[in-house]
Amino acid sequence: MWGSSYPYGMTAYDVTDAFSVAGNTAVLTSTFPGGGNVSVRGMLLAVVYDDGRTAPHTVLVNEGFDLLYGGAAQGTTPEQATAYAPFAIDAKDAVNARLVTVAPGAGPTKGDLLFNDRVWTRVWNYTGTTQIGVDDRDVTALLAGENLAGFRSDADYMEAAAAFLVVEYPVPAGDAAITLSPGWNFVSTPKRLADGANTFAIFDTVDTAAHSIQLYDGLERKWRQMAPTDPFRPLDAVWVYANKTCTVPLTFAAGTPELPPAKDLGKGWNAIGFTDTVPETANYTLQSLGDHWSILIGFDAGIQEYDTSIVRGATGPHGDERLMRPMQGYWLYVNAADTLGSLSG
Repeated sequence: MWGSSYPYGMTAYDVTDAFSVAGNTAVLTSTFPGGGNVSVRGMLLAVVYDDGRTAPHTVLVNEGFDLLYGGAAQGTTPEQATAYAPFAIDAKDAVNARLVTVAPGAGPTKGDLLFNDRVWTRVWNYTGTTQIGVDDRDVTALLAGENLAGFRSDADYMEAAAAFLVVEYPVPAGDAAITLSPGWNFVSTPKRLADGANTFAIFDTVDTAAHSIQLYDGLERKWRQMAPTDPFRPLDAVWVYANKTCTVPLTFAAGTPELPPAKDLGKGWNAIGFTDTVPETANYTLQSLGDHWSILIGFDAGIQEYDTSIVRGATGPHGDERLMRPMQGYWLYVNAADTLGSLSG
C-alpha cells in the first residue's frame, strides 16, 4: 500500500497452466525505481489436486497483506490491529474443516488467531530463520454461518497474508463422482460403468434448464443429442448443462474387460474423454496416437472458459507434460484418422 510509512502489498497469480509435475521455480527480479531495498516476505505455491476418488472438498482462499502492529509504541490496541478473512460456504453437510493461515512475522511469542467465537494465542510457528508463520488446525466443530477468521497482533509487528479454509463433504454413492458447475460442463467417465448405471440416465437428477446433453462425433463431424438410454462410454466426452452445482455418482463395472476401450478418431477436431482415475500427462495419455495429434484443449467449468491449449512436443505453458484430469472432456485435433487407446478399462 503506497502512501504509508511502509509500502507493502501482495500479488497473486494463477499459474495452473505453467505448473509442472517435474518441478517448479519462481524467480523474483527487483524493478524498484532507482534501486533501493525490497523486502520479500515469502512466496507460496498452493496446489489443489483431484484424484477422482477422494471425498469432495471445497478450498476457499482469502489472500491479502495487512501490516499489523498492536503495540503501545504504535498507538494501537490488539483489537484495532486485527485483520479479518471472511469465508462464505455451505456448512450444512460438511464432515471436516481445516483452517490454514500464513502470517509472516508472527511466531511462537506473538500473534493471536481468531475463528468465529474461538481465540488461540501464539499459534504460528516457522522453520529456521524464515519468519513465515504457518498454522494448520481442525475447525470442524466451529463452522457457523459467518465463518470469519482473524489475525491479531498483540505485541510487535506481523502480517496477515493468507487464510485457507478446506471443507470436506460426504463421498457420493458410487466409486467416483462427476462434479458439475453452474453452466456448461465438458465431462467423461474414466472407466466402464456397471450395467444399470451406464447410460445417460445417470444425469436425470441434474437440473439442466431444459438443455440436452450433447456429444460431438468427430467421424461424422456433427453434434448428437444424447437420450437417457444411450450408453455413456469411456473415451467419449459430452457437454452437460447444470443450473447449479451438483454431483453425479459413477459406479464402475466389476472385473477386467477382455480388451480396453478404444475410440476411432476422424481427421480434425474430436471430443475425447480421459480414462484414468488419477491425473496423467498429455504426452503419456495420447501416446497411442504417436505424432498424429497436435492440439489438446480442456474446459474450465468453474469459470466457463477454455484452458490454455496443450501442443504436442511443446514445453512451457503449452507443454505436453501438462496434466489431463479424471472426469474431464477435451477437444483433440488429429492430423490423420487414428484410434485412441485408453489408460484403463
